Amino acid sequence: VHDYAIDDYIDKGSVTRNRLITAVVTAIRAFEQFRRVERMSARFELLVASIGHDLRSPLQVIQSALSLIERSSTPEQRIQRVRTAQFAAKTVSRLVDDILSIARGQNLTFSSQPVDLRRWFEQFMSTFSTKIANKNLSLQTHFESEHAYVAIDPDRLSQCVGNLLDNAIRFTDKGRIEVTVGLEADPD
Repeated sequence: VHDYAIDDYIDKGSVTRNRLITAVVTAIRAFEQFRRVERMSARFELLVASIGHDLRSPLQVIQSALSLIERSSTPEQRIQRVRTAQFAAKTVSRLVDDILSIARGQNLTFSSQPVDLRRWFEQFMSTFSTKIANKNLSLQTHFESEHAYVAIDPDRLSQCVGNLLDNAIRFTDKGRIEVTVGLEADPD
């Protein structure tokens, strides 16, 4: 700001140069703080939308499994559906723990452990079998290797793959969903 521009706005009898500069600086700081709050609000809305999306899938699985337990004809079916509901309930519990960690300003935890990718995927897919059947869809899986052990966090992988599969089910009206499971070497 040039001196002559400030002088044009100063009424010689009521506003001093320092007061005007202080007022301008205060206004700029208030605007900057407003922008920070606006960005935080946008991040919060994104977080809430993400949490809603992540909670919806396992809650739907629990509802479907409980509904099917009532209609199960064999003890084996009941056991499988109870396990499905338990898996989904564990997922919801972990998500709630994540929300509480974030609210406390803590970092999310990751637990890397060796997992047979094929076995994990087959167990994981059982939680979606009812949802797939209810839409009259079929699921075709391809495994690039018989047994591949990887160090992963199975809960985080379940969350990611679950969201992808949930979207595939939601946006596929008829036909089949194809999934290929394999490993790709890290170039580094």
